[in-house]
Amino acid sequence: VYVAGWTHSGDFPTTSGAYSENYNGSYGDVFISKLSLDLGTLLASTYLGGSSYDGAYSLYVTSDGVYVAGGTRSGDFPVSSNAYDTTLGGCLDAYVVYLSADYFDASTIVTNHSPVISSFTASPSSGAAPLTVTLTVDASDPDGDTLTYYYNCDGDGSYEDSSSTNTHQCTYNTAGTYHPKVKVEDPSGASAEKETTVSVSSASGNNPPVISSFTANPSSSYAPLEVTFTVTATDPDGDTLTYHYDFDGDGSWDKEGSESSVTYTYSTPGTYEAKVEVEDVGGLMDNKSVRVEVYKKETNNQGGNVSGSKSKSSCCSCQMGKSSGNYWGDLLVFLLPLMMWVWEKRKQICRGKG
Repeated sequence: VYVAGWTHSGDFPTTSGAYSENYNGSYGDVFISKLSLDLGTLLASTYLGGSSYDGAYSLYVTSDGVYVAGGTRSGDFPVSSNAYDTTLGGCLDAYVVYLSADYFDASTIVTNHSPVISSFTASPSSGAAPLTVTLTVDASDPDGDTLTYYYNCDGDGSYEDSSSTNTHQCTYNTAGTYHPKVKVEDPSGASAEKETTVSVSSASGNNPPVISSFTANPSSSYAPLEVTFTVTATDPDGDTLTYHYDFDGDGSWDKEGSESSVTYTYSTPGTYEAKVEVEDVGGLMDNKSVRVEVYKKETNNQGGNVSGSKSKSSCCSCQMGKSSGNYWGDLLVFLLPLMMWVWEKRKQICRGKG
């Protein structure tokens, strides 16, 4: 018999060699247990979770292993490096965990660590066109894996070259500001990325502008969402700059002018790649992008807004901890399936007596 659920007990029974024998969080952990058919013997049992709230809502057993699905508020919930999503993205995120048939063994969940890039440099980082630059990467792998390097000279997001060496050459024939990138990948597909900046001046000596930052505030919330975009850019020659904005990422400019800070309202839910391009009087440019996520506000059956429909940051602040409303609401999620099961059994017994 397999059982999964939620526990607030630091002394919940676990078995020797389990994936996690000790309680992990202050707000509750997932437990997964296996008992004999007569329920007389605890064959295996483990905790699963991070430092905050973790709960299990569903369990599916196959001949090869066990799937557990639930919800978590833990930013350090254990994940594999090649998972679809490895970071906490909301107030209460869904998770899916697969454990092999011997899943109580601590070696079952194998954590492959991502490579680490400590530095990525271009030499020289500026000069007149045509300019040949040597890119150098300093990277390591915590597991000692052999690394493959992927290079993108123009920073367009498409890696043109792969190599087993940590150096690569790029030649820039046109003046402008470039953001070459490198991706370092291990044999399991875990990777790390980094970019640097190369400024290429024209033969006339005109140097391109450089964008040091492009931010969106807020970068995520519910529609309609008003976002303030702020650009920090400089021109080595002191030229006046023109700012071109593409708020929805459709490839056409929505606003142009001398403003380095502008506001735009998103009415439709979706994920947008907002882009800014900064241009000097000589026509040289630099550009950057930032992601904006706009959520759909849910409504209740009467058509009104759900009371908890707030931005992610506000929602997290109101739901973290043991505030009475949220605590008992979470507990109800676990008790409801049990209550339904008891009700069905009660009806069966009543029919049998009738």
